[in-house]
Amino acid sequence: MKTISFYSTDQEVLSQLDNCDHLKKSVENYWNDKGHPLPDFLINSKIPRAISTRHVATARNEDMRFIAKANKLGLQPTWAEYLSDMFVTVSRVKTSLVYPKDKDGKRVKLVPNAGLFEKKRMSEIRLASGQLMIDLHHAEWEKLRKFNANIERHDMSQWLQNFGTATDYYVADISLFLAHGVLFKDYHGPSGFSQSTSGSYLTSQVFEPAFRKVVEIFGAKPLIHQFSYKEHDEYSPFINEQMLVV
Repeated sequence: MKTISFYSTDQEVLSQLDNCDHLKKSVENYWNDKGHPLPDFLINSKIPRAISTRHVATARNEDMRFIAKANKLGLQPTWAEYLSDMFVTVSRVKTSLVYPKDKDGKRVKLVPNAGLFEKKRMSEIRLASGQLMIDLHHAEWEKLRKFNANIERHDMSQWLQNFGTATDYYVADISLFLAHGVLFKDYHGPSGFSQSTSGSYLTSQVFEPAFRKVVEIFGAKPLIHQFSYKEHDEYSPFINEQMLVV
């Protein structure tokens, strides 16, 4: 099999985005023909987007790094959320939303027992105060505007659920980064949430085949900036002990 690089340099990103009108229309027409038109915020973008995919947009150290890099490349910092995804305690990324780490790395328990929310939708989880979990994190995310007043977040749930499981929707998802934006993610390195066996499986059995399929369909490589983990990326600098419930 031909060796393929899954990540793009800054120069490759800017070059492809500068000459992407035909490719952008090809992606839009492809999914229109299948009855799954792209979300309006992607079609109507005035400038190319830097995209961070998280179940719920919040404010961690990684988010501040993301904004800084997007600003440097002249891209629109955008969070693509999946608010309707199910909460499962086996996922450290998901449990970090109810047990975030503060600026010093201390865990702040926003709920007494994360297991109570097993298999509930992320958008349905309520904290002990009665506040929706997503509302708390979105309020934290708003504090990032001091780094870029034009940040945006968009819930991709409805569009992604057209395709079923991750195996089904990854081709669609990855195709969005041919011309409509740049994905900031590292599928092959560790994360502050600890890369698990399931993460390795996702990389080799879901992401990589989907990436190759997109290249086969469209004849171009999706734009992915290798946004590798830095120490303390998972810390949430605006979370504090006043939010403790236990």
